[in-house]
Amino acid sequence: MAADLTGNTQLTQIKSKLNEGLSPLRERWASMAARERNLVGWALALIVLALAWAIAVAPALRTLREAPIQREALDKQWLQMQQLASEARELKATPAISSEQSVNALKAACEHLGDAARYVSQGERASVTLTEVDSAQLQEFLSEARSGARARVLEAQLQHSPNGYSGTLTFAVSGSNTANTGAKSAQGNAGPPQVALSPSGGRLGVAKPWGPI
Repeated sequence: MAADLTGNTQLTQIKSKLNEGLSPLRERWASMAARERNLVGWALALIVLALAWAIAVAPALRTLREAPIQREALDKQWLQMQQLASEARELKATPAISSEQSVNALKAACEHLGDAARYVSQGERASVTLTEVDSAQLQEFLSEARSGARARVLEAQLQHSPNGYSGTLTFAVSGSNTANTGAKSAQGNAGPPQVALSPSGGRLGVAKPWGPI
């Protein structure tokens, strides 16, 4: 009973203080002309609408605008995965070649780039230094190295500039099919491919240099 009386007393005090605080506003409102009251009412309505837009409407519209872009990006990633899977199946069905044939095919791919590619043999590995190769040329070169020479990228250190990609690619040129047991064994000995990119602008698409650029 005492607690109820205390609560009622506190509530009465709060209402009294609130009325005292609002009293000047009520007096001010009463002293306003009808035109002023309308202006204040419209201002308050605009504030409420702005808050409603910022809290509820704007985020929903942003989501609707971004959804097609995100879906398109996911579709592209899915197509790239399908392309890589298809290439892997084709390579698996392709007969293995000798180490000499692999080296010759990789050299031929370098020759297609002219002075922009320099080949250096390192036993069962080969180092290719690229100089200002554009994205299309790099993609074509990697495709030739992968399908023609059966060469597997072990390490990629590339820099991107407005003139193209420059840097060094290290390949395994054992001559076996990249999908067979020999390639798996070589991968186990060499460890996972190492990729080091130092982009200075433009499109970044060499995170996996053996895939789409």
